[in-house]
Formats: sequence, C-alpha cells, structure tokens
Amino acid sequence: KALEKGAAKLVVAAKDTNPAEVIMHLEPLSKEKHVPFVLVPSKIELGTAAGLTIPCSAIAVVQEGEAKKLIQEIADAQGKDDGASKKTK
Repeated sequence: KALEKGAAKLVVAAKDTNPAEVIMHLEPLSKEKHVPFVLVPSKIELGTAAGLTIPCSAIAVVQEGEAKKLIQEIADAQGKDDGASKKTK
C-alpha cells in the first residue's frame, strides 16, 4: 500500500515467498513509481532485518532516517543497471 500511495522510499522482497504471485507485482510497480527494489534470499532474514519475530515476504521503507544515503546509493546503482536515471523525491 505504501508503494501504491507513493510513500515508499525502498521496497525489499524475499525470493522464497510462496506463492510468488504474492510479490510479483512489486518490482514492476516499483519501477513505475521510481522506487528502488531489492530481492533478498529469505523471508526469515527479511523479517529479522525489519525487526520482526516472524518471516516477512516484503517490506517498504517509508522513513529513511539514517539510511537515506544508502537508499540513494541503491537507487543510483539500479539507475546505472537499467540504463536510465531514477527520479529522486
């Protein structure tokens, strides 16, 4: 929802999400909204990294806090990979 509303600064999804249809719309929507998208190997690792005690299929960072520079680096790297520049907000 945060991605759809334009509030997401970064979207992270787990590769081991089953069924994959749960997260398959996130990458194209992230590109459409010019939001960096990252896949990680495991729902367990993603949940832990997000401070949760349960596995998590996807997260959206809506307040960058101290990670603002890191998120920008990810966006810049993806812009180079895509051969296009990303809009920054």
